[in-house]
Amino acid sequence: MKGWDVRDNIILKTIREELIGPCAYGDKFNWKSGTIKKSEVNSPLTCDDDGEEILKVYPLKRYGMGVLYPLESITEIPDESDTSVDSKLLEQEQEGIEAPQLSKQVKTSNTDDSNDFDISLTNARLPSSMGVSFIFDDSICSNFEIKITGAFYLPFNTQDDEGHRYNWWKREPISLEIFLGIKSSIQRISEPLKSHTNDTRLSNFYIEGVIRKYGRKAVATIVLVNRTDLSLAGGNTYQGKNLYSLFQTQLFVRTINNEKEVIEAVLPYPSQPIDSFTDLSNDDRSNELVYQNAQSFGRGHGVAVDWNAKPYVNLNSVSQIFTEVMPTFETPSISAEVENKKEKLEISMEALSKIEPGSEGEIQLLKLIKWYNGWIDELIVQKENIKHSEEKIQKELMIQANKHIERCKKASDRITEGFKRIQNDQRVKLAFQLTNLAMLNQQKRAPKTIRKAHIIDDKIIFKTPFKPNISAKGVWRPFQIGFLLMCLSEAAESEHIERELVDLIWFPTGGGKTEAYLGLAAFTLLFNRMEYKDYSSGVQVLMRYTLRLLTAQQLQRAATLICCLEVIRRTHNIQGGTFSIGLWVGSKNTPNKRKDALSKFSRMKKAIREGGKIENPFLLDRCPYCGSQMGVAGKDGKFLSGYKKERTSETIAFKCEDVSCDFSSGIPVVLIDEDIYEQKPSIVIGTVDKFAMLAWEPKIRNLFGIDSNGKRDLLPPQLIIQDELHLITGPLGTMVGHYEPLIEELCSYKSNNGNTVKPKIVCATATTNGYEDQVRAIYGREHTEIFPPPGLSADDSFFSKYEKDENDNLAPGRKYVGICAPGLGSVLTTQVRAHSAMLFSSNRVEFDKRDPWVTLLSFYNSIRELGGALTLFQADITSYLLELKRRYPRFLLPRYINGGMELTSRLQDDEIPAAITLLERGLKHEIFNANFYQSLLIELEEFLLIEPNSKIVSQPLIDELTTNKTLMLEAYVLVDNFNRLCKKEKWDIPKTISSLTKILQGRDVTPFCLASSIIEVGVDIDRLSLMSIVGQPKTTAQYIQVSGRVGRRPSERPGLVATIYNNGKPRDKSHYEDFRSYHQRLYAQVEPSSVTPYSRPAIERGFAALMVAHARQFLPLTTKPKDVPKKHFEDWLDRLIDIRFCSMQKDELQDIKSYFHNRFIKSWTLRGQTSETWGHLKPETEPHETDYICPLGSSGRKTHQVECPTSMRNVDGESVVWISPRAYEIPEDDDVWEEFLGL
Repeated sequence: MKGWDVRDNIILKTIREELIGPCAYGDKFNWKSGTIKKSEVNSPLTCDDDGEEILKVYPLKRYGMGVLYPLESITEIPDESDTSVDSKLLEQEQEGIEAPQLSKQVKTSNTDDSNDFDISLTNARLPSSMGVSFIFDDSICSNFEIKITGAFYLPFNTQDDEGHRYNWWKREPISLEIFLGIKSSIQRISEPLKSHTNDTRLSNFYIEGVIRKYGRKAVATIVLVNRTDLSLAGGNTYQGKNLYSLFQTQLFVRTINNEKEVIEAVLPYPSQPIDSFTDLSNDDRSNELVYQNAQSFGRGHGVAVDWNAKPYVNLNSVSQIFTEVMPTFETPSISAEVENKKEKLEISMEALSKIEPGSEGEIQLLKLIKWYNGWIDELIVQKENIKHSEEKIQKELMIQANKHIERCKKASDRITEGFKRIQNDQRVKLAFQLTNLAMLNQQKRAPKTIRKAHIIDDKIIFKTPFKPNISAKGVWRPFQIGFLLMCLSEAAESEHIERELVDLIWFPTGGGKTEAYLGLAAFTLLFNRMEYKDYSSGVQVLMRYTLRLLTAQQLQRAATLICCLEVIRRTHNIQGGTFSIGLWVGSKNTPNKRKDALSKFSRMKKAIREGGKIENPFLLDRCPYCGSQMGVAGKDGKFLSGYKKERTSETIAFKCEDVSCDFSSGIPVVLIDEDIYEQKPSIVIGTVDKFAMLAWEPKIRNLFGIDSNGKRDLLPPQLIIQDELHLITGPLGTMVGHYEPLIEELCSYKSNNGNTVKPKIVCATATTNGYEDQVRAIYGREHTEIFPPPGLSADDSFFSKYEKDENDNLAPGRKYVGICAPGLGSVLTTQVRAHSAMLFSSNRVEFDKRDPWVTLLSFYNSIRELGGALTLFQADITSYLLELKRRYPRFLLPRYINGGMELTSRLQDDEIPAAITLLERGLKHEIFNANFYQSLLIELEEFLLIEPNSKIVSQPLIDELTTNKTLMLEAYVLVDNFNRLCKKEKWDIPKTISSLTKILQGRDVTPFCLASSIIEVGVDIDRLSLMSIVGQPKTTAQYIQVSGRVGRRPSERPGLVATIYNNGKPRDKSHYEDFRSYHQRLYAQVEPSSVTPYSRPAIERGFAALMVAHARQFLPLTTKPKDVPKKHFEDWLDRLIDIRFCSMQKDELQDIKSYFHNRFIKSWTLRGQTSETWGHLKPETEPHETDYICPLGSSGRKTHQVECPTSMRNVDGESVVWISPRAYEIPEDDDVWEEFLGL
C-alpha cells in the first residue's frame, strides 16, 4: 500500500468508524434467531442477511457525530450559557449567507412555531437539524433534487445458552430522494418526508428552508429537521431517543432544470463585496488573484459542507452541494523542483564550487535564468485569460496581475545581476565557489545521529566511525540558489542601491528556507574576510529567533556550517581569526557568566559521581562536525564527554573527543555571554528578547565592533537574519520594533564616501499577511520584496508548484479532518474517543508501513488544557483502547501505551533535544529481512524440540514462516499467542521472538507526545505523520505552523491532521462549518500582523531604555550616568526620528517628543545627573540610592529611577488601583496621556 492509501483507508477509516459509524466487522450472526452461543457474546458480529453492523450498546452511547436527535433532546440543556451560544451562532450563520433578514422572518412569522423553519436547531447541544446554504442561478434551475442517507438502529433481544438476555441493536440504512419545485425567487419550504416514504420513523422529519433573492441570483437554505416528539412517538425514554435518532446522516442537494436534467447552477460565494474590492490591502488583492480557482460554493449549518468539484479547478458553477459530518481536505504538496518540458533543473553545489566560464555550474545557472524569464513571458500571455463575472473586479485583478509580473521581472533582474557579478568579480566568484563548497560539506557533515562515546582504559573512544550523511544530495533547490544570487550584489557591495531593501523568504514549512539564508550568511562571511581582512574578524551575521527551541536547533545546523567554513579558511589561508558561532540567549538557557558556567560544570560532575539529577546548561550534545557524543555519556557508568575547563581563561570550552576530528583541539562554538563579548564570534544566534539587555550590559557593544572607548574598531554585523517573521507581532513585535532603531544604528557605519552603510536584512516565514507594513514598523525600511514572488495562481510561482502525479492530478499532501461531536457531551470525551482511534489505527497497518502512524503528536492551545489531557492519556484512553480492540477482527493485537511525553516550555533546555531525539526514534522494520525470519524459524523449531507441549502455538508460526517466508499482519496474533503460553507455562521466551515482540508492540517508540506552542517552529521530524489539534488555534499562522510538523515527506508518508472542535465555542463551530472553504485558501486566511512600536504603551515601557541603551553602548565603558551630557540624548532623539520617520504617525511623533521632554529629561535632571551607578539586575530588591535605572516591574521604593525591561516579553506583575477625584468624568485620551506625563 502507498502511504496515502494507508492514511485514507486505514487510519482515517478507523477514526470515522469510531465516531460516526458504521463499524461492521466480525462473524455472521443470525440476529432473528433470538439465541447466541456464550463464546460469541464478546466477539464482534454482523448480520448474516445483509452484513450490517450489530451494536451491543445503545447507539447514542456509541456514536456522537452525524446524529439528528428528536426534539425532546433540546429540553436537556439546563443552563443559559448554551442558549447564549446559540444566539451568537445563529447571527454568524445568517451573516455567512449574507441574509440577515432570515432571522427576522423567523421571529415575525405568524405560523405555528413548532413547525417553523428554525436553523437554530443545528446549534443545540444535541442537534435536531443540519443544513446548507448556497447561491444558485434561478433563471436556469427550476428544481432541487434532495437525497437523504443515513441509518436507524433497530433493537432486538437475544439469549445465550446460559440464559443471559441481551438488548442489542441492528443497523438499518435508509436512502430517500425528493424533488422540490422552485415556485418563486422568494419561497419558504416545508416538505414532510412522510409524503415520500412509508418508514414511520421518518414521519416527523422535514425538509425545511427558504429561498430569497440575492442580487440577480437567488440564495437557498435547505435543512433536514428531526421534529419527532418522543412524548407522542412512544414515550420520552432513552430507548425511544435511540430508536428515533437518525445516524450517519448526510444531505445532498442537486440543481435540476425543467427537463429534469442535472445542471451546474450552484454559484460561488463572493469572497469580497464588489464595492469594497478597491479598499482591500495589497496582500488581500494578491490573494484574490492567486486563489481564483479556490471558490467556495456553500455554507454549512451545524455541519460542514462540500461540493462536487475537485480542489483548485477553476469553475464558475457546480451541480451538487452536500453535508459532511467529518469533513476532510487535502492541501497540495509543494514541490520546489523546477521543470521545463519534462526536463528537471538540477543545480549542483559541487559544480558551482568549481564555476568557471563555460563550466557545468555556469550552464546550470544560465538555464535557471533562461527558464525563469521564459516563465515570466508566459505569465504575460496568461494574464489575458483572467476573467470575472464583475467587470470592476476583473479590472482590479488585471492591475494586480501586472504588479505580480513586475515583481517577478525585478527578481529576475536581481538574479541576473548576481550571476554577472560572479562572472566579472574574482573575489565574488571565489567567495561564491567556497560558499558552495561549505554548503556541500555541511550537508554531508550534518550529524543525523550521535556517535556514542565509551570509556575503555580511561580513554574515550568511539566504536562507530564517522560516515558522511548518505541522504545529502549536494544540490540546491532552485529557489535557494535563486535567493542567493538575488542578494549577492547587496552582500558584496555595501553601497548598493538595493542594500536597504528587505528580502522576505516566503516558502511553506519544511521547504528549505534555512539553507537559503545560511548560504547567504556563508557568502557574507567569506567575502568580507577577502574584502576587509582582519577588520571583519568580529560578528558579521546576526541570526535572531523568537523561541528557544528553534534557537537551540538552529545552533546545531549553523555550527556544522561554521565548522565547514573554518576548515575551508585553514585550507585556503583566508585572513582573519577562526570562524566561530555564539549562542546568545537568556541565563535560564545558557550561563551568562564564566563563574556560573564553572559552578554548573562542577555540579554536573558531582551529580555524575553521586548519581543525582544532572542538569546540562551547555546544549551541545554532539560534535557539529563528526557527530561524536558530547555532554553526559555512558549508560551504566556516566561520564562527561567534550566539555573542558580552560584553566587559563577560567571558562568552559568544547573539544571533540575523537582525535581524528579536525576539531579535537577545540570546537568553534561559544555559549557563555562573557566569552561571546570577548571572542566576538562570526555568527551570533540569539533570541530577540536578549536585545533588551542593551540598556543593562555595555559590553554588548563588542558584538557590533565598538571598543571600550566607544570607537568602532571592527566592521559591524553586515547581515541580519530574522527567521519566523510572523511571530514578531503583538506585544513582542511592538517591543522588537521599539529597540530595532538602536540595533540598526549599532550595525551601521560610515563608508569612505561619507555615506551611512546599513546592514542587509533578510527575513523568513511560511505564513505572512501585511508583511510590508510589518517590516516598515519594525525595521523602518520602505521597501520589501517577497521571494519567490507570486505568479498569477497559487499553484505556480516557478520556484514552487503544486506537486502533481504522472496523470497531472494533485499529488498526495497533508490531509486535514474536522471532528465536532456534540453527541459525546464534552470535548474531553471526544478527545478520548478520537485519540484512542488514532492510536489503535496503526495496529491495522502492515509493519513495514506502520512507523509514520505509531506516534500521535497532539497540540493544545494552553498548558492548562494539556495538563488535563495528560490524565486522559494515562487513564481513560489506555482503558478505552481495550474496548476498541474488541470491535475489530481477533487477529489484531491491542495497542500498548508504554508512556508518552510532553514537549512544552516546562522542559529544561537540555531536556528538549533529548525529547526530540526520542521522537525521532521509530520502529526498526528494516531488520525484518529474510535472514531474520530464517533465524526465527530455526529458533522456533529448536524450541519445539525442547518444549513439545508448545506445539499448539509453535506449529502455526512454523507453518506460516515455512509457507510465506515472512509474517504478515494477520499472523502477528500467532506471536502473541506464543508469548502468552510461554508466560503461563513459565518457559523462557526465545531471544529472536522476544525482540520481535518488543518491536511489534512498539516498546521503544513514543506512542504520544502532548505539545504546546513550543512546536510551532523548529520541530522537523520526518517520521511523524499523525497529529491532533485540540481546539482551533488562535491564529491561522499558528494553525499552519503547528500542522506543518507532520507529513513532511508527503511522497512517502503524507500527514493526517485531525482538528477536534469544541461544539460550544462559536469560533470552533464556524471553522468546522466552513471547513473546505477555509482550508483550500489556508495561506490567504493568515491574519495581518500587528506591530505598534511607537504607541503610547510602548513608549511608556521602552523609550527610556532606548535612550539609556544608546548612551551605554556608544559612550566609553566607564561612563557614569552623571557624565552623560543632555545633548547626547537630544542628538539620539533627532537621529531616531530621522531614521524612523517613515514608520511613525504624526501623533506618535508628537507623543515621543512629549515623553522625551516631559518625562525622560525631567527624570534625567532629577536623578540621572547625580547618579554614580547605572543599576543592578536584582528585580526583588530596592534600587540603590545612586542607581539611575531599575528592572521593569521591580519591587521596592523608587526615587525617580527609570524602569528598563530586561526582556521584550516583560509583562506587569501587578497593577495599582486608586480612586481618582475625576473618577466619574469621561476623560479624553489626551487628558490621560497628559496626566501621565505630569502636565
